[in-house]
Amino acid sequence: MRSEYAQVDPSSLLGVKAFTIDRILAREPDFLSERPQFIKDHRHDARVSSFSFWEYSEIDVAKLNDWIGSLTKEKGAELYRYKGVLAVRGRTEKYIFQGVGPTFAGNFSSQLTWSEDEKRESRFCFIGKHLDWDALRVGFSTCRVEGRFRIGDQVLLESSHNHYLPAKVVDMWQNGCMYQVVLDDYPGHPFNIQDDHDPQLRAFQS
Repeated sequence: MRSEYAQVDPSSLLGVKAFTIDRILAREPDFLSERPQFIKDHRHDARVSSFSFWEYSEIDVAKLNDWIGSLTKEKGAELYRYKGVLAVRGRTEKYIFQGVGPTFAGNFSSQLTWSEDEKRESRFCFIGKHLDWDALRVGFSTCRVEGRFRIGDQVLLESSHNHYLPAKVVDMWQNGCMYQVVLDDYPGHPFNIQDDHDPQLRAFQS
């Protein structure tokens, strides 16, 4: 039965008797016993694992395609399944991404959209063999939308209405926020800035 994105009439799947106990017993006589042979012989492959992560970040689709293309070219045989729901800058539709081995596809959903009061986030999950979790996290980070600032940049942080103090960006994408900054005069107390458009943060002016 040929289909595209599993769009199949459910009625065509009912009553096909894909599973019958007589057929299973003919192949596995001890299927109904307390300790079936196929369970006793099963060994879990420790090389296979899953890795998932999420963060309040927006994704550049072109960068995502480049990264996944390179990843599947090098590791396609070891990637059993991967999928994600991503936030893309400038789009209200959620971007649905999925793949098996070297074959992957992604599209904006016409039915799933970000509501105005919903935090835009990106989630990813990988299942495969010999997964390098650190490499996957770093690779995913290269797909983020470029922000105004980088770690180490000098900025101005609003301390009161229209009054700004010199500060520095010390981290990004932590605690659900795009930037983490500290004031030059109070470096021990970090401030979280939600997104790149937050008026609390301005470019430093010498």
